[in-house]
Amino acid sequence: MSPSLDRVLWCSHLFRLFSLNLENTMPHLLVVETSARGDASISRQLTKRLVANWLEVHPDGAVVRRDLAVDALPHVTMPWLSAYFMPPQAHTRG
Repeated sequence: MSPSLDRVLWCSHLFRLFSLNLENTMPHLLVVETSARGDASISRQLTKRLVANWLEVHPDGAVVRRDLAVDALPHVTMPWLSAYFMPPQAHTRG
């Protein structure tokens, strides 16, 4: 068996195990995509299957999707950290 096929089968097995426990989950699902490979990504394909299965179990559930390959999070910078940890009495109006 090739390493890539073995990986796909293992991911499929994990997906089935996770799917067995979907009935007792919350009615909201957060999907965070990170692969830059788009539709060629195996993880995105598995995520699509997972979401479809979850929606079958939770037809009224809400799915929130975030794609970090499209809308990347800004990096934390030193000025941001300094401002975040600044005591309220040192804040200025701007």
